[in-house]
Amino acid sequence: MDRGRKREYHNLRRPGVKTGWLVLAIFAVVYYFFYNFDFTALIGDASMEALESSGSIAVNVYAGLGAAAILPAFIENFVANGVAEEILYRGFLCKRLCGRFGSVRGVILQAVLFGAMHNLLYLAAGIPVGADYHILMFLFTGTAALLLGFLNEKIYNGSIIPSILLHGGGNFIATMAAAFGLW
Repeated sequence: MDRGRKREYHNLRRPGVKTGWLVLAIFAVVYYFFYNFDFTALIGDASMEALESSGSIAVNVYAGLGAAAILPAFIENFVANGVAEEILYRGFLCKRLCGRFGSVRGVILQAVLFGAMHNLLYLAAGIPVGADYHILMFLFTGTAALLLGFLNEKIYNGSIIPSILLHGGGNFIATMAAAFGLW
């Protein structure tokens, strides 16, 4: 396999902005407000209780640990979530789906798969959340995947590095908030 083909597979290449800075600024504002929206206010009490008591939820593992959580959470959030999920979903699946169905349909399809995968993880872990949580989780993670797919395909010339940084960074900030008891 030649070097160019290998680089195309994972899209870990230097990002080049292919849109104007206004589009990038609008994306940044939309992503910021989206990521800071507290959708847990829309979840029923039974689902919230199941989430808060589950040892299978990554954020719960680090809750209250303070500074001791920084390194393990950084590794988990950036390597396991940021790098692994972005290479699989935006680097591999999105590229294949965009090549086959066009960039808009490809980005939408990878977002649907990403949202569904998060629901399947809760089902596989046996966390007894209700339909309210599954619907909101699908919409939240699917929308995040839609935004990150758009970021890669339409703003950063196919590079997944920006989405790795946003995905890992967002998860890390949420984990640190739990580790230091900020929510």
